[in-house]
Amino acid sequence: MKGEKGITIIAPAPYKKMKEKEVLDENQRPIMGTDGKPKTEQVEVTVPHFKAVTVFDIAQTSGEPIQTLAPELLTAAVQDFDSFMQAIQKISPVPIRFDEIDGNANGYYHNADKEIVIKKGLSESQTLKTAIHETAHAKLHDREIMEILGVEKDRLTKEVEAAVGK
Repeated sequence: MKGEKGITIIAPAPYKKMKEKEVLDENQRPIMGTDGKPKTEQVEVTVPHFKAVTVFDIAQTSGEPIQTLAPELLTAAVQDFDSFMQAIQKISPVPIRFDEIDGNANGYYHNADKEIVIKKGLSESQTLKTAIHETAHAKLHDREIMEILGVEKDRLTKEVEAAVGK
């Protein structure tokens, strides 16, 4: 919208160019031409490049709404759900319980109470996903263990680590 101030970021801006490259045989050795020099061919390569661009928060814009990326809840049933849930509870360093949770969270690891709470009423697949994610938090991000090790991590780092099971 007119008058809004953006922020400048470094954005990817790769470009393509033609480059001469030696032709190689199946053993990755250059093929020689009749003139005794290696044969070459023109190939298109993508060159990584960056440039400064101005970006705006979506609240600073007007127009047609754009699609946003929001995680969707899993809805599938899971064969042998009880066995999977028992396995997760067995490897979890803290108890797992089910309860009502206000807000958008499907579950959380409570550092002080040393427990995982999962929202009641989730599908089996969403329950398993949440249990695995929160168990990763309990194993990776226990406050006392992190203090002993002298490790500090911000919230986003913790979320990425729990999502990929670092």
